Amino acid sequence: MQYNFDTIENDNASAHDYTLGFGKYKGSTLNTLASDYDGRHYLIYLSTSSISQDVIDKIQMVIDSTPHITPSLAQCSLIKIRFGQYKNMTLQEVVLQPKGMEYLKYIATWDKCDHSLKDAIDVIQQDYAMQLSSR
Repeated sequence: MQYNFDTIENDNASAHDYTLGFGKYKGSTLNTLASDYDGRHYLIYLSTSSISQDVIDKIQMVIDSTPHITPSLAQCSLIKIRFGQYKNMTLQEVVLQPKGMEYLKYIATWDKCDHSLKDAIDVIQQDYAMQLSSR
């Protein structure tokens, strides 16, 4: 079943000015969401859900035309590993394990590693290196 969440005030709105009339970010424009790390991932999630194709097309156009957003260290630390020996642990919990950082460096080299997970690992590695150099 496909849901149509279009609202009347969006009839003539550009993709960037399109306002969500539903969900977690109701009232936010696609441009605002695409410019925020969490919002961008919400849009990516929406583009795979059962909403109208017109809205999906607008979401994809906005995602494609806005710069990539790097997550903050706090956001990265909350991301969970969904596989392997550290399954269901946050990246912060993995880093605290004896061989955790080596594991993160290893999975970041995988071709099939999710891009958002790679980004998060890069942020954590940079912070880790900075902490080591300041000792």
